[in-house]
Amino acid sequence: MRNATVWSLAAGCGLVAILAVAVATPASAQAVSPDFDWGDDSSPFANDRECDDPRFVGPGMVGFSDEEHRGADATDCFLMFKRGRITLADGAGSDGAAAPRTVVGGIDYGDDTGRWANDGECDDPRFEGEGMAAVLVEEDRFKDASDCRRLVEAGSIALRAGESGGAPSRSAPAPAAAGDVDFGDDTGRWANDGECDDPRFEGEGMAAVLVEEDRLRDASDCRRLYEAGSIALRAGEGGAASAPATAVPTAPATPPPPVTPSGPVDFGDDTSRWANDGECDDPRFQGRGMAAVLLDEDAMRDASDCRRLYEEGAIDLVGRSRADVAPAAPAAPAAPPASSTAGIDFGDDSSRWANDGECDDPRFDGEGMAIAPQGEDTMRDATDCRNLLAEGRIELR
Repeated sequence: MRNATVWSLAAGCGLVAILAVAVATPASAQAVSPDFDWGDDSSPFANDRECDDPRFVGPGMVGFSDEEHRGADATDCFLMFKRGRITLADGAGSDGAAAPRTVVGGIDYGDDTGRWANDGECDDPRFEGEGMAAVLVEEDRFKDASDCRRLVEAGSIALRAGESGGAPSRSAPAPAAAGDVDFGDDTGRWANDGECDDPRFEGEGMAAVLVEEDRLRDASDCRRLYEAGSIALRAGEGGAASAPATAVPTAPATPPPPVTPSGPVDFGDDTSRWANDGECDDPRFQGRGMAAVLLDEDAMRDASDCRRLYEEGAIDLVGRSRADVAPAAPAAPAAPPASSTAGIDFGDDSSRWANDGECDDPRFDGEGMAIAPQGEDTMRDATDCRNLLAEGRIELR
């Protein structure tokens, strides 16, 4: 009953207060104008924890959305946007209107509707050079105009060989026969997962995140999708195995610190860009609690996430069993925690939102809570709520 009352208030007069904090979204979220019109909750599907507004895209969206829901699911869309589970669709500006395109010197840079726009790095995968972001995804093509234009003019990046500076075109050259394409082998980390991870290709069958290390290393997936017409070679990419001729040399990455045969685990610190997101980003570890994309630069820089997941048994050191690791020296006795977990039945992890780093159980309250917990998640987010209670970031109501 308490939960129903909270949602009734949120759907009524409280909606304005919720949406008023839109300008305080995290730095990692896509930016929107303070004047962005989120609309109202007049959709019959409002407040179901899925966004139905067709101005947005992402995993937090309903499976199908049409124009009748535009601006009619404000609370759901705002919450999903703040969590980073949706972004503005291509062509929707930060105020909800069409975004202007930037065309300079014959290059169409697009607009600034990308999630990572205006962060000082170019995220548009048409470019290459020292000013590029470490991880590039297809959804950012033509969507980081200001960053990319500034870095091109500074000489820090340039268009890749074979990439046109013009706007996207629907026409494409006839694809090469599959027999003329060198697909490589299946030694990639993500080989045989049903998606093509080789960044030489593009199309609806591609993985969401592409990295250079998977070039020519996902042969079976890419061959099948290529023959099905779901992907094609990018413009300027030949089927041969040779690397692009104009690749910009970069300094070799600093390797992760070596792991010794024994001794306590040094988790490092929390200076990574991805620290405290509920996943371990340190490439020295492996397991179901790891982030999907790992970079050497995050070694020993995601301590809190990795320590918690290691202690839960969700990750382990690469190439080393837990029995090989000597226990760390016992810490000095700590003061009793502000909130004890003893005697509390946390339930299980059957919630849709379990293990996302936030507590969704509405029996609790505090800074570690999800923005809008619902009654259906009572006793269904055990791991998150137990950890956050032990850390003193939530408490029983």
